[in-house]
Amino acid sequence: ALHTLSLESRNPLLKEAARGVRERVEGGEALAQAMEHYPEVFPPLVRALVAAAEVGGALEVVLRRTAEYLDKSHDLREKVRTALLYPSFVVAVLVLVVAVLLLFVIPVFSRLYGAAGAELPWPTRFLIGASFFLRQNLLWILLFFLGAFYLLRAWRRTPGGARALDGLPLVGPVLHKAAMARFARTLATLYEGGVLLTQALEATRNTLGNAALAEALDRVLERVVRGESLSAAMSREALFLPILVRLALVGEEAGSLDRMLYQAAFHLEREVDYALKRLSSSIEPALTVLLGGIMLVVALALYLPLFDLSRILRR
Repeated sequence: ALHTLSLESRNPLLKEAARGVRERVEGGEALAQAMEHYPEVFPPLVRALVAAAEVGGALEVVLRRTAEYLDKSHDLREKVRTALLYPSFVVAVLVLVVAVLLLFVIPVFSRLYGAAGAELPWPTRFLIGASFFLRQNLLWILLFFLGAFYLLRAWRRTPGGARALDGLPLVGPVLHKAAMARFARTLATLYEGGVLLTQALEATRNTLGNAALAEALDRVLERVVRGESLSAAMSREALFLPILVRLALVGEEAGSLDRMLYQAAFHLEREVDYALKRLSSSIEPALTVLLGGIMLVVALALYLPLFDLSRILRR
């Protein structure tokens, strides 16, 4: 199977990893141990599942569940990314259009009105001033926004930044539920695969992509190590949603924690799906109105003085 994968894969990184793992397995290493030499291809979660499956003798079942998990996780990420793509695209187009107007269009009108000696209304004066400021400081403005972009991206990876992002209106709750769904499905997959709960929590932490949730999960792991149940440890952290805590409690009492975590993940993924559809249906018209409104204001500011231009020129 590894030989076929190394031949058929179009990804050069995966092709090389499959070839190296095959050679190491043929040399006597365990599959999980061979995978550890290629961490950029096989994440800790996959390696932990494979190691547990090799001990339990259920490698085929665990690999199938791992494939399902990776497919579901990718599906969820793509849904969130696609839903946020349209607003980002509209905002980018809006910024580009305004920049083109300020840099190239408004200076033409500025020279026209300046030659005519027209007394301009304040919206027109504001646009002409903004155009002059942008043209004089374009390099510094670009450097400022570039630096702000990198600083915000770094801040987003901190616990405080992640909490602020989760607190954003409309978008924040969706991102938080998506992170909770990813947590529940990851933990369920690991636990069902035979990984110890403490090891599963530790491996799950590295897959969350949310620094605030990872910080809370560290505290949950410490309590579980001290002897608390998972549901009790999670209930003391505000980031963990009540439905996840309740279903974990039911799973612990019934001896089916993995099944209840899968149920929580399914429920949260469905809520994220519905929320993304509502978000798209509400944001799209709002952004369209915003774009049209800005263009209308700019057009009026530029063309209002033209209505009086013939009278000015006759003077």
